[in-house]
Amino acid sequence: MHAFCAHSRLRKEKRFMPGINCLFVPIANGDAKATLLFGAFLAYAVIDIISATGRHAVKQFQPVTTQDVVAIVAGILLASLVMTFHRQLFGEKP
Repeated sequence: MHAFCAHSRLRKEKRFMPGINCLFVPIANGDAKATLLFGAFLAYAVIDIISATGRHAVKQFQPVTTQDVVAIVAGILLASLVMTFHRQLFGEKP
């Protein structure tokens, strides 16, 4: 297994990440509108997981190191740009 391809072991768990996010965002915000919105996302994620596993639509995954490197570099670049132009974008310093 490649050093950058640690996510291949987490392939099944990654399907549950939208559901986990939809569960904790409304708790952190405490907003009724956010609870309704993210509750709908959670319901959709659960229905999608049940549907995909029920019809065996999960594909085999072969990790590619170059895709991991591209994702890491793009994430660092995007985070750097947002931090650099944070005041112009959002009106406050980070």
